[in-house]
Amino acid sequence: MLNFENVKVSLLLILLLLSNIKSIKGLKCWVGNGADVKKTKCAMKHNRCVEYKCEIEISIRHFLIPQMTRSIQLVHFVVLVSFLFILLDFTISATYNREGGPKVWKLANSDERNSAEEESTESDSSQQQSAEEPPLSWHSASQKISSSSIFKRFAQLEEPSDSWPEDFYRTISICSNHTANGTKMYIKEFGNSCPPGNKVAVGRYRNAVNETGWGILEVETFEGHPPEWQAFAAGLAEGSLTKMQISDHYSNTVKGHCAKHKEYCKKLYRYLAANLEWTDAQIDANRGDVYWRHVNLTFNQLAGIFDGYGSDKDNSYTPRAIFTINPIYIIQLSGDLIDLNILFKKKPSSKEEAVGMSKSGHCSGLVKVADGNKDLLVSHVTMSGFNAMNRIIKLYKFAYDSKEVPGHTVSFSGYPAALASDDDFTLTSAGLLSIETTISMFDYSLYSKFVQARGQLHCWIRSYISNQLASTAHDWVKLFARFNSGTYNNQWTVVDYKMFKPSQQLPESNLIWILEQIPGLTESRDVTWFLRKYSYWPSYNIPFLRRISELSGSERKGMENDWWRWGLCPRARIFNRDQHKVQDLNSLMALMRYNDYKHDEFSRCNCTPPYTAEAGISTRDDLNPANGTYQLPEMGHRNYGSLDYKGTNSDLFKKLRFEAIGGPIYGGPGNLPAFDWGTTDIQKPHIGQPNVWRFDPFVTEWMASVEVEGLKQTEEGDGSSTADEKDE
Repeated sequence: MLNFENVKVSLLLILLLLSNIKSIKGLKCWVGNGADVKKTKCAMKHNRCVEYKCEIEISIRHFLIPQMTRSIQLVHFVVLVSFLFILLDFTISATYNREGGPKVWKLANSDERNSAEEESTESDSSQQQSAEEPPLSWHSASQKISSSSIFKRFAQLEEPSDSWPEDFYRTISICSNHTANGTKMYIKEFGNSCPPGNKVAVGRYRNAVNETGWGILEVETFEGHPPEWQAFAAGLAEGSLTKMQISDHYSNTVKGHCAKHKEYCKKLYRYLAANLEWTDAQIDANRGDVYWRHVNLTFNQLAGIFDGYGSDKDNSYTPRAIFTINPIYIIQLSGDLIDLNILFKKKPSSKEEAVGMSKSGHCSGLVKVADGNKDLLVSHVTMSGFNAMNRIIKLYKFAYDSKEVPGHTVSFSGYPAALASDDDFTLTSAGLLSIETTISMFDYSLYSKFVQARGQLHCWIRSYISNQLASTAHDWVKLFARFNSGTYNNQWTVVDYKMFKPSQQLPESNLIWILEQIPGLTESRDVTWFLRKYSYWPSYNIPFLRRISELSGSERKGMENDWWRWGLCPRARIFNRDQHKVQDLNSLMALMRYNDYKHDEFSRCNCTPPYTAEAGISTRDDLNPANGTYQLPEMGHRNYGSLDYKGTNSDLFKKLRFEAIGGPIYGGPGNLPAFDWGTTDIQKPHIGQPNVWRFDPFVTEWMASVEVEGLKQTEEGDGSSTADEKDE
């Protein structure tokens, strides 16, 4: 029940009645503490909103008000008032203790899984100091969070009113306008040009989900504008073009994350708020450092998406970065939340959710050299819940200084509003391709020892920046190892296509590096020797490096069951048996989309029936009988399976192109049925998805001009490579 005698409610009602609804900006930032309501302007510094208390204003202005400006109706007024009541119940008073910078400790080289003769380079490793106090000690006692309204920022986004045909191809420009009050940006639809010199970015989007299972997005920025403007404009274009997809993806995956988990969300919020505060402070303290400059640019781009989601063609926007917990920020954390859920002890709400949260393979990856070294092929298959199939293939092309930012252009498979691939499958203009498969953690004590709110950056931002700043595979793993958060712990594989020359002998080093991460430790290794010896490199969610395997608990788990053992798990055996068949894109796709679980010997288990669809290169756990009995929970029936296929070769890579399929595996030697929301017993939200996922492969095409400078230089030069660094 609402108390209408409450002073802050009364004040708001008066303001709402006396104000024009279009000018909610007049409310500015509200910080409530009991009946004490204060109005505070948002302080701006270096184009960044630096006061966290401004978050409420930002949320109101950009996620609700755009709808109000289109149609002032009674129902909208009621929604607005209700929304403000909710926000007022969420009271925070926080004092942050700005302390401690990044801390990285070096370890000696770890034991190798393979003999020293087979290894070509040293390993990089970094370990972080154990936290002396529990995670919650990072916050001051004055921080108050209302339990009845914790994490309202997880509340559903307001649905955008813009509605276009599903197959509509839309192009917009982001223009700048210099005024006495500073630079503003505004959106121009295709056909309405920006004034000369004022075009900052262009965005192109086609929602081809009913044709291919994917949306296709291109965002391109232009020279003559500061990087901060370019980053913000890129986000503004993406948020405006994909607002419907953002709303659908959020509803299908993030909405309800805190339902029935209030205590968990209190801890999670405090941790995230402290991490954002530390990140903001580090940017201020390291303004001349290229790494932190790009951290800031990343948050500029996030702010643009945030504003673009609530965009109206008549609105104008101020380029800036925001460091707040809002729905767009939460979308970035989808991978990191896997481990944060464990750290903060999120309990499953149901038996079904418990099975869904069980340990499992998350992706399959493969690097393969064709016979005679004629081609170098790389592929990745994403595995997750079927409700996460709202997908977008993206190209970002920034007009940054190419010497400072070798990866100024990237293409990748991704999700609405997500800046990093999160699958991951990313191609860069520096000639690098990165993929990952997630490592399961069995020693939970590492989380409380090493995961901290300060001194760490989450996986999504470290991968995004590594893709931009790295020029070699070795550079990539060194950049990524910085500020290890211990969340979204993966085995990363990074291929340097500049090092590959068709039909020539493979280089002895630096063609392919891996990095494995657990809380407190990252280790990297040049595994070019493995590719030279075996002609392939597989990745299937089990650590390869001995030290990581031991500390994560995988080594011990593998002794209990080959399911967790490197080289002996079902996917390892299938890869080893069939990788020789891969000689081109067609055979690559055939292996990566392989699942013949009823007949393949490696898919058999001590189960009833005696096989599992989890034991395939592309999984389909929805096909396992719900009434079956299984040796391990992840072998059974659940909302989980392969969501896609991505593959490229040395020719396609030159233009950052790849082949893709949207949706779970169907057909093939196992004659698997296409996934159909109309017939499956999986009951999960799937707004914006096709009912039947039966799509053919297609190859990406870009309207933007794309070049991989490293490959061009190698082809036109003397045959030497720029990526011949060795460990120091």
